[in-house]
Amino acid sequence: MKMLLAVISKDDVDETLKKLASNQISAIQIASSGTGFFVPGNATLLTLVDDGKEDEVIEMIRETAGMVRRRGNDSYDPTSIFSGVEEGGGFVVVIEGDRLISL
Repeated sequence: MKMLLAVISKDDVDETLKKLASNQISAIQIASSGTGFFVPGNATLLTLVDDGKEDEVIEMIRETAGMVRRRGNDSYDPTSIFSGVEEGGGFVVVIEGDRLISL
């Protein structure tokens, strides 16, 4: 079994949780703060998946929380490097788990 720890934009949390739930994947959102990726505006999700399913779940997260290119303010010159900006994204840490203990 694997634990996936995903840090994504808080703007993507609801859609990501819905996508996972619609595929019978349970996940929880935990409060996180700090520096780097753990800044305000990001959210941390945890989920457990069976061995061999981690890539499938990572792809679901990528579909809902991956980098997107959004139109910028420079609508006069579509070739300008300022005509769009990449937003979103995050990262996933895959942690090996050998036991799940119910309390």
